[in-house]
This record gives sequence, C-alpha cells and structure tokens, in this order.
Amino acid sequence: MPRPAPFRAAILDLGSNSIKFMLAEQRGGTLRIHREQAVTTRLGASLALTGKLSASSIDATLEVLRQCKAQADAYGARTLLAVGTSALRSARNSQDVLSPARKILGRPIEIISGKKEGELVYAGASSNPRWSTRPVLVIDVGGGSVEFVLGAQGQVHRSISLPLGCVRIKDLYLQEQAPDPLGLQNAQQDLQHQIQRRILPHLPPDKNLCVIGTGGTMITLALIHLQADASQHLDHLEGTKLSRQQLTLIRQNLASQSLAQLQSHPSIPASRADIITAGSLIFESCLSALHLPNIHCGTRGLRYGLWRKKLAPQPITRMIYAPA
Repeated sequence: MPRPAPFRAAILDLGSNSIKFMLAEQRGGTLRIHREQAVTTRLGASLALTGKLSASSIDATLEVLRQCKAQADAYGARTLLAVGTSALRSARNSQDVLSPARKILGRPIEIISGKKEGELVYAGASSNPRWSTRPVLVIDVGGGSVEFVLGAQGQVHRSISLPLGCVRIKDLYLQEQAPDPLGLQNAQQDLQHQIQRRILPHLPPDKNLCVIGTGGTMITLALIHLQADASQHLDHLEGTKLSRQQLTLIRQNLASQSLAQLQSHPSIPASRADIITAGSLIFESCLSALHLPNIHCGTRGLRYGLWRKKLAPQPITRMIYAPA
C-alpha cells in the first residue's frame, strides 16, 4: 500500500527588515525543512520618521513575493501562509503592499499583533526539547519591534511587544556607521528606560530564567561569537550562549568599525551590516536593564511557530533540515 503524500506548504514572514521564506513538508510527526531564505527589502526603512513605507521598499517586497510564489508553486505547496508584522501593522500606507500582494499570492497577508507575534515566536523557540520544560524568557529582536515572551512547559504566560526594533533604532539614533557617540548614548538610555519600565516588573523576583534570543540579529551575534562564516547552515548555532559581558565587547567592536568593514566581515551578512550595531545594542540593553547574566541563541522563531500552530496536520516530534 503506497505511503500517503507528505503535506507540503510555504510560509512567508514579512518583517520590517527582511522577508523570510520557508518551504517544508510534514509526514507523520516529522517536519522536513527543504528551503529557508531571508531577503532584505527593508520594508520598515524610515518608517519611524515618516510613518509610511517607501516606494522602493514596496517595489522590492512585491518582487520578492512574486519569486516566492513561483518557488512555492514549483515545490507543490498545498498552501501558502503569509503574515505581516511591525511595519505592516503600523504604516499608514500598508495597503500599498497588502492589495497587490493579495493578487500575487492568491490570498491575503495576515497582519498579526505584537502579542500574537510573540506567542508564535515562543511556539517556535520552545519546540526545541532543551527549552520545553524550563521557565524561559524569549527576546525576539526584529526590524520594527522587540517581543518579550515569558513561558514555561510550552505555555505562554505573558507576551509584550515594544517598538524597539533594529531598523527603527538605527533610523532614530544611529544613522551613521560608525555611530555618533551621543546618538549611541541616547539610544542606550531610551532602550534601557523602556525595557525597565515595561518589562522588568513582569519578571519573577529570582529571575531563574533561561533567556533565548531569536531573530536575525541574534543569529549574527552567535556567528560573530563563534567566528563562523555567515554562509553556514544555522542549525549548529542553536543554544549558543553569550554572556552580557561578551555582548558588550561585541557591540563595542561593531560600533568602532566603518560600514565597509562590517560589510566585509565574514560572520555578518552584508545586508545586515548597517543594522547590526543597533541590533547588538538592543540585546545588550535587554540583559543590562533586566539584570540577566546571559542569553542563548534560538534559531527556531516565528516560521516554526506558524507551522506548529497553524499548519501542522499532527504534533511535530522530529525536525530535519534537508535543503532541496
């Protein structure tokens, strides 16, 4: 008797910095990842200053969506799930993306709230058995927002989203690379003030938490820490531990370099070079403001949470990376 065909699907995550795309199939409890890619379209560029998406970022985003739709069709995806986060939540002209995107994809993009985004990120991060039974704080740094999610035993206790993403912080404070020292100081003060006021009161008094960082910035920081090449597969980065002191040293080093130097750094994707200083400052400020000693890199974020909560035909017991 022939085995049933696997369930194949595609996921698109339209963020403020990049579009993340995943093709995967599930057979029984096994999820097989065939392709993952992130394409920088910088949808949130200047959004903090103008309140609107730029024409160039809209055009770049729509072109990437056309390419991803063609790949999903060629792969035989039975469904395509597309979600929009911070930039599409807040821009006054988000319909300039949403309307043509619906025609390209054949279905609407679902705009998810910051709270929901955090819950889905937690679902992805906690799919790793090493975190599943421990009290955790997931910190997901995106281009437009940062999600803070407290949970344990696979259950979310609290999800809070703050508009402190790396594209936003760069646009507001760190326009140049290397950044102006006063701008760096102002950014750090703003970050720590907001995190202490909005997040610190919700942490348990003993702070007996495993802290997991997710998103492209955390992955890049882990690559820098391990002196690994940015072209390597990400799975080996899962669980990489960085102390607050190590983060500070990395951030200080990044802030001292020119954009050209960062673009040539083997551990930093060239498209992330202009925002990595802002991203590292956000993570450093999180640990400092919350009095946390270290953080672990989590490579399973929003896309994995979306699959688990919205697409999986049955619970996932195993995950395999098998590029097509």
